[in-house]
Amino acid sequence: MAGDRAAARKDYGAAIEHFARAVSLEPGNWSYHYRLGAAAQSAGRSELVERHLSEAVRLDPDQAEPRYLLGTWCFRNNQPGRAAEQLAAAASIAPANRQYAVGLATALMAAGDVSGGWRVLEPLVASAETKGVTPLDRWVASLYQRIAPEIGHEEKALAFVNRVAGAPGLPPGPTGGAMLQFSAATLLDRLRRYDEAFERARLANDLAARALRRHDPAAFSAEVSAKINYFSRDRLAALPRAAHGSRRPVFVVGMPRSGTSLVEEILGSHPRVYGAGELQALRLVARDLSAAGGRKYPGSLAPASDAEAGRAAAQYLSAVDALAPGAERVIDKQPFNFLLLGLVELLFPECRVIHCVRDPLDTCLSCYMTNFEQANAFKFDLGHLGSYYRDYHRLMVHWKSVLGVPILDVRYEDVVANLEGQTRRMLEFLDLPWDERCLRFHENLRVVHTASRDQVRRPVYGSSVGRWRRYEKHLRPLLEALGPAATPGAVAR
Repeated sequence: MAGDRAAARKDYGAAIEHFARAVSLEPGNWSYHYRLGAAAQSAGRSELVERHLSEAVRLDPDQAEPRYLLGTWCFRNNQPGRAAEQLAAAASIAPANRQYAVGLATALMAAGDVSGGWRVLEPLVASAETKGVTPLDRWVASLYQRIAPEIGHEEKALAFVNRVAGAPGLPPGPTGGAMLQFSAATLLDRLRRYDEAFERARLANDLAARALRRHDPAAFSAEVSAKINYFSRDRLAALPRAAHGSRRPVFVVGMPRSGTSLVEEILGSHPRVYGAGELQALRLVARDLSAAGGRKYPGSLAPASDAEAGRAAAQYLSAVDALAPGAERVIDKQPFNFLLLGLVELLFPECRVIHCVRDPLDTCLSCYMTNFEQANAFKFDLGHLGSYYRDYHRLMVHWKSVLGVPILDVRYEDVVANLEGQTRRMLEFLDLPWDERCLRFHENLRVVHTASRDQVRRPVYGSSVGRWRRYEKHLRPLLEALGPAATPGAVAR
């Protein structure tokens, strides 16, 4: 049908129109609702996705496809119980479909159900070992690596990861061969085979770099310099500002692997706070301002009016309100919003910013050893990584010298050493009362999608403090690129 043809050429707007017409003509046809929900998901039309996928499931509960898609949608939108329910149903209807089983295991593990995840995963591992591995088994291997420390299978998982890494037809990037090499590096680190772990991480980063566009350190330094030059005190005073007065958003920023997920989980365990994860809403606001002003951000801010600034703020607040209409504070834990704090100053002057800080060498090493969903190409090369950190550091120094929005530095090492003291400090900064549940953040059943998902399911631990020393002999390019910013405990002051 016409909707299928439009979806095949990725014209999802046209596909939605065709499928909506089909639904209006045959509202009892589960397939039309399913197709409409699938097209809406691809188009980012969230208001249509759950409604039509749920209707498809209601109309024919024995169809696996709509249950699987609805389960993955619920998983991405922080409904872990419902996600597991729908994915379990899909896997039950189509037990031969390994993709459905992998989805169910992923959802269970993300919600902290290790034993349930292993019950689903174990037959997949056994099947791959007896029948031979396929490219799809890379997801099984990745999950096995994550669950292995909980069940004492580090060596077995490493052998399985290595076997799958040799499968023909693997894509090379962060969802293929590189992902498996990162998995091996993680397991080798757990086994204290640090030289081998670093070599596998180097191979993983090289594979990812070949598959994606490489980072340009000079271009990023120029971008940071342009922001510093543009956002002077005088310029900020002259630019338009929103006057809505909302204090709901809390922007948690910093380098990746600096403790942003930990801070979000601690604060998100407070009954008045909602942890929204890594939102893209602020970046989209900046993009739309550029389109409206006909100039690249931040130059697009100059011709804007106070009313336009208010509308831009309302665009962001609308997205936040849709996620958590009843929360007093909503955590936007997008680390890279450190690049957009000038926009935060103008659109959300009453809000608060928490800046997560960790030892620069531990931060950068953790970036290098981690497989990020968004790739983060700056971390594929140690020299590029050090240069990026240095530019991040000087931009934060600048923001603190010119912005009026309150910024609280939270050191990862201080949180590890004194969880209650640092939690009280953050709650006071946000004008929130003390709540013991913040200390039990690891019991929170919220789905965690970031690279820190496994760490935040455990109580605070200090084994990663000073981790860089185990790899010191491999880090010379990083140390040289960091320069003075390599000083342990350095904070952007």
